[in-house]
Amino acid sequence: MSGGKKDRALDMMTLVGGIGGTGAICVAHVVEGGYMSQLLQPGAFLIVFIGTLMCVVLQFSGADMRVALNDSLELLMPQVVDLEATVEQIMELAKLARRKGMVAIDREVQGLDDPFLKQAMGMAADGIEPKALRESLERRKDTLSHEAHLAGHYWTALGGFAPTIGVLGAVLGLMHVMAHLDDPNKLGAGIAVAFVATVYGVGGANLLFLPMGGKLAMRADNRMKRLEVIIEGTCSIASGENPMITEQKLNAFLHSHGGAEKGADGGGGKGAEAAA
Repeated sequence: MSGGKKDRALDMMTLVGGIGGTGAICVAHVVEGGYMSQLLQPGAFLIVFIGTLMCVVLQFSGADMRVALNDSLELLMPQVVDLEATVEQIMELAKLARRKGMVAIDREVQGLDDPFLKQAMGMAADGIEPKALRESLERRKDTLSHEAHLAGHYWTALGGFAPTIGVLGAVLGLMHVMAHLDDPNKLGAGIAVAFVATVYGVGGANLLFLPMGGKLAMRADNRMKRLEVIIEGTCSIASGENPMITEQKLNAFLHSHGGAEKGADGGGGKGAEAAA
């Protein structure tokens, strides 16, 4: 029985957006008469990127950071999740339960390779009351949702801190300039650090960190949508509803979500490993 999760697929949009946006800024700088060497300031890099990273280290626990970094693979190689295939799989189980009863579901569950669906259908086959079944599965989904959204929160946090740290770098650079007004040879380096730090902070946040966080958050939402489909279908089967009613309920998720979730929008990472 096929599932709704497939192999990973390269998301070219992440590469195009990240490289294209950063490249456009650099090309514009050169076109206006600047030099790439002006944007390469080790001092500004240390202040902004290392300082921003340390802010996030302070905010997140070690365990949460590990989950977030593992799930960040979704930016380039998201797992393909197909909502339509998930609906088809649930409908096969619904029709089987209608024909042969929940005992047949219990046997079929053993062959499922989807942990969340396997757990949900197993609980339904055990005769758990639909209301209690829904409450239990919703709690499990909430736990998975927290883990699935960690990567998005991580990159969004980087995007939130980076501009402020960039301003801090600018202030430090200007302090360096003011301390050496009597030495013109040191003024250029200080001013460069000041302005480049701001470029690093604002550019890094808006060209990379915030878009990455937003993309990961949307993919986490898509994975959670799939769990909602499983919960609704399982509770419908446990309630003994006609498979036609079950199909109508599940198709509503497809219509509201643009049909099957394919490609880069349906990723799944370690944080939602059980969700797949």
